[in-house]
Amino acid sequence: MARGPVDQYGCVRWAPTDLPSGETETTLNEMKMRLHRMFSEDGFDGAERAEPLMEKTYILQRRYLNQVPAPTIDKVIEEWPFLSSRRCLYSHFKLLTDVSIISKLREAIHSKGSTIVKFCQGLSRYPGIAEVLANYDVEVSDKAMCVLQLLRTYFKEPQDAIVLEADPSATAADVQRMTRLPSTPRLIVQGDMIKPAAWLLSIEGQVVMGPHADFITVHLRQWCSLKRVLGDREQSDTLPMLEVQSVAPNMSSGGL
Repeated sequence: MARGPVDQYGCVRWAPTDLPSGETETTLNEMKMRLHRMFSEDGFDGAERAEPLMEKTYILQRRYLNQVPAPTIDKVIEEWPFLSSRRCLYSHFKLLTDVSIISKLREAIHSKGSTIVKFCQGLSRYPGIAEVLANYDVEVSDKAMCVLQLLRTYFKEPQDAIVLEADPSATAADVQRMTRLPSTPRLIVQGDMIKPAAWLLSIEGQVVMGPHADFITVHLRQWCSLKRVLGDREQSDTLPMLEVQSVAPNMSSGGL
């Protein structure tokens, strides 16, 4: 698929107009119907098989997502259920930005994260910074979560502006039922804030991913991907410090 001009958010295929080679509107809509059948039969286990079809139908997805007014997240998942799978979400993000969010954010956490931690170690008198660092154990703590907490504290943003806490044994349905989820995206942590047991992700008041018993880096990737894919322009100082690393090459060439 041809790469378009870079917009100010780092996107290079925000609203493609050319259909994939050899495809028509009819064949693409047939692929969409196949994707629905695959999801109804296999659920997220079918994501690997769905990925090529999701890439083919990318233009249809962008048309749908770019509607004004924008569709709600529950409608997006209903229309394109595989967009809430990691594999297909990351694939969509790659087409949208020409950037692999997986490798870029991992690099950002490793390199920029260390710089942020070191910088904050010199701000021990800054309210809240010392407490975050005191709970951080290099051997067992989640570095990405520590960085997120340090940035949140530095920018004086409230805890629940970025991360919500949930019972470690709660299911997604439990969290949905028992927690008042905001409309803007949130990471939901289960267990210790710096040593998480599991994570969920919510947007528009809906739990859309998780719980997953893996590292926060995965969920930051999901959050960044969802925000970019859905066109979310939430104003916050903390997450963009990490998110910008994932699309920095595009954004710099786009004139920011």
